[in-house]
Amino acid sequence: MIHGNEKGIDRYNVVVHGFNVNDGNQDGIYEPNTLLHVTHMKYFNEGGMTLPSGSVASFVNLKDLSTRKGASSQQNDLGPLKPNEEGLVPGDGFTFQIKDAPISIDKPYVSDVSLTSMVSLIGRNFLDSNVTSTIRTMYPVRITNYRPPELLGPNEKGLMYVAVKNISKAPYGSKHGANNQCSLKVMFPSKFIIALPQHTSDAEIGEDYKLGKYTFQTVKSGKQCVVEIKGTLNKTILFDFYFVWTVNFD
Repeated sequence: MIHGNEKGIDRYNVVVHGFNVNDGNQDGIYEPNTLLHVTHMKYFNEGGMTLPSGSVASFVNLKDLSTRKGASSQQNDLGPLKPNEEGLVPGDGFTFQIKDAPISIDKPYVSDVSLTSMVSLIGRNFLDSNVTSTIRTMYPVRITNYRPPELLGPNEKGLMYVAVKNISKAPYGSKHGANNQCSLKVMFPSKFIIALPQHTSDAEIGEDYKLGKYTFQTVKSGKQCVVEIKGTLNKTILFDFYFVWTVNFD
């Protein structure tokens, strides 16, 4: 084969050796409706001739990702690359928006997003440049402990503990806007249990409640208890609230 002044038995061929994927605040938690950054995309010419100028690097097959407004979706003209040489895609990388997620009922929201690298020349894709990365996305607020009473008799008061933790650096809580408000909803069975609207004595009030880290109210005639996290959830908060077991064994 002859290309310009070069002769060889094989033409150029581009292989992508990898790239780095990071979230917006560098905590390793990829939340819905946040940014995802791709940098340090490495490409290698494994062919027998120099890759000419004009190659384009981009990402395709975006699952639940969109290109950030105002950001470039491709890097034009990677420049020439000799056989058996590795190059680094120039520029600041690529920025994508993780799509927002619908409310997840009765279970944690966990999903996947994916993207595939591509290098092309005059509209033709180098198939070996297609490397797919799949990233787990989730909300970072987790229930880390749940401790109901082990045994209650008829009309006996019980105390339930629920510990909630923010495992990311992103701020959650009432002071961080509507998109980052955080609440806990506890639903009780239709019979037997009624949530109490307040603590029954000052001696039994938990420390986090005393510090004003959360408030709670009962709704639907005591069949639900809704807890609102106040301020900022940046570590574990322990909720405590009371309910009455009203079963009768007649």
